[in-house]
Amino acid sequence: MPEGESAYQGLKDKVDALPEVSVPTSDDANDNGIADTKTLRMLKSIKRCGSKGRKHLKIRKRKQARALAQLSRQELEQLKQDYDAKKADAKAKLAEVPEGESAYQGLERQS
Repeated sequence: MPEGESAYQGLKDKVDALPEVSVPTSDDANDNGIADTKTLRMLKSIKRCGSKGRKHLKIRKRKQARALAQLSRQELEQLKQDYDAKKADAKAKLAEVPEGESAYQGLERQS
């Protein structure tokens, strides 16, 4: 190499022409190829879905319990109506029976 400035002639231009090198900030602590911020967003989303799922499950169970209770109320109401109808029928038949012992003569006792 020749001594002096001529040995470094054009070197500054070559250095200036080199591309920029940047070191990206690492956002992947577990080296799984997915940025930790994205992983965090996914985990939060999964947690929200789980919470929503539990909430909807509770609501569904409550609705089913109400439906069963309603069904039971309807059945009880129907039984009450049947009871009232049979009671009224029994009262009507008893009203037709004449009073006194003679009305029961000839009837056998049932056990």
